[in-house]
Amino acid sequence: MIDVRAAALEAHEAGLCVVPLREDGSRRPDGKWEPCQTRRPSAALVENWHCDGRTGLGFVCVAGSDGLE
Repeated sequence: MIDVRAAALEAHEAGLCVVPLREDGSRRPDGKWEPCQTRRPSAALVENWHCDGRTGLGFVCVAGSDGLE
């Protein structure tokens, strides 16, 4: 089984803008993700989002991830 928390932190360390996903199977961001379009969340926030056993993670692929598309 994949440790989503560890994967989220590794992705953040690699420069990606990580956001939590809803746990309803929709693959939509959980909560407000628009601020991540211009700045990445802190590592502490990413860890907090993924500390409760989430099963997926998402990425915002614009300025928040150095323009990754």
